[in-house]
Amino acid sequence: MYNILNKKAMNTLRIFTPGVFKSLSGNVFDDLLFNREDGSEYNGHFTGSPHTNIVEDGDKFSIELALPGYSKEQISMKFHEDILTVNASVEDNSQTDRKFVTREFGLKNFSKRFTIPQTLDPDSISAEFNNGILSITVPKKEEAKKKEPIEVQIN
Repeated sequence: MYNILNKKAMNTLRIFTPGVFKSLSGNVFDDLLFNREDGSEYNGHFTGSPHTNIVEDGDKFSIELALPGYSKEQISMKFHEDILTVNASVEDNSQTDRKFVTREFGLKNFSKRFTIPQTLDPDSISAEFNNGILSITVPKKEEAKKKEPIEVQIN
């Protein structure tokens, strides 16, 4: 796993990436839609997972996944044992009589996992899919929210 936001490992929302690194030698164009995280060679189909933004905004974290071309019905989410998993299932409708000269985009099945720390409230996770962007909101628990300093009276 690697930390996306900062070095505070216990209180940080993370992307779970099991022991793989982005290939530096792959085809430039296959990175336009998906991060190549599994080190595989380009074979005309995209590998890896969708580009993701994670933003900490006061009392919540926002996760945005770029999913152009996918429909809401193809995407599912599940939370279990501190892991939020986002999946997409796409039927293989590739036409065998088509010979691609260049193929820079396509839809594929994927699964992306996020480690949700104890300071966040998994029971209040919400999601919205609009214009190819899946926006997930994970609120912080009340005790994890930053509080304004209070004046302490001295007796």
